Amino acid sequence: MHNWIDTSWTEDVQSIWRELLDSAPGLLCLDFDNTFVRGDFGEAVMEKLLSSGYPKNSKQSLNYPSLFRDAATAENSHKQAIQTGDGQAWKDLVWAEYAYVRKTRGLGESYRWSAFIFMGWEEIQFKKYCREIWLDGLDLAKNDKTAVHPREPLLQLVKEFQRRTWRILIVTASPQWAIAVTTSELGLAPDDVIGMRTELNSESQSTYTIIEPYPYGEGKVQAIHNLTGLTPDISFGDTINDFPMLKASKRFALLFDRGDNSLNQKCQENGIFIHPWI
Repeated sequence: MHNWIDTSWTEDVQSIWRELLDSAPGLLCLDFDNTFVRGDFGEAVMEKLLSSGYPKNSKQSLNYPSLFRDAATAENSHKQAIQTGDGQAWKDLVWAEYAYVRKTRGLGESYRWSAFIFMGWEEIQFKKYCREIWLDGLDLAKNDKTAVHPREPLLQLVKEFQRRTWRILIVTASPQWAIAVTTSELGLAPDDVIGMRTELNSESQSTYTIIEPYPYGEGKVQAIHNLTGLTPDISFGDTINDFPMLKASKRFALLFDRGDNSLNQKCQENGIFIHPWI
C-alpha cells in the first residue's frame, strides 16, 4: 500500500508512482531549480554574489570585451562595486547583459555566459558561502513560500524511491559546488549532484572555463551517462533545458507545467507527462 502518496499529484500519476515503486529499482534524475525545489537557488547565489561585487580575489582577470557589449562601462562598474562593497549598479548591468544574451543566443548560452560570476573561489569557502544562503532561504520559507525551499510532495516521493534502493541524482546547470550544499536537507549526498564544473587555476580557485559536458540540454544526458553508464529510468524537469533528459528516460518522465505551450506540445509528442505546478 502507498497511502502516504501526496494528493497534490493527479490521480493518474499517483497510480503510476504505485506501479513504479513496486517495480525493480533504477535511476531517478531530477533537475534542481524550480523542480526539486521551489524557486531558483542558483539565481539566489548569483544575486548575493553580484550584490557584494563578486567576482573578486581571483588570479584570473575578467575579459570584459568577450562578456559585455560595453566593456568599459562594465569594467568601471565592477571596480566600483569591489571598492565600495555596493554592487547594485554592477548587478543591474550583469542581469541586463544576461537577459540580452538569453534573448539573442538562447537560454543555454546565457547559462554558460554567467559562469564568470562564480569564479575566484576555493571549494570549501564557496560551499560555506552557499550553505549560508541555502539556510537563510529555508528560514525565510517558514513564512514566505516564495523563498527557495524543497518541493515537499516531490521530496517525499524521492525519499520513498530511495528507500526502495533507487539511485537518485540531481542534474543541474547550476554550479555543482552550490547545489551540493543542499543535499543534507534532501536526504542525499553531495556526490549525488551533477552540476556545472569549471577548471581550477594554480591556486585551486574556480575559473569561468567550463568542464564539458555542461549539464544543460543534451549535456545532461551525456553527463549522466559519463557518471553512471546509464540513462534515467525516471526523470523530472521544468524547462527546455530538461527535455533531452526527459525524452531519454526509459520508464517515465514528468514535466512541471510552467505555461510554455511549445515545450508542452513537444513533451506530449514524446510521451512525457505534463503535470500541474504543485
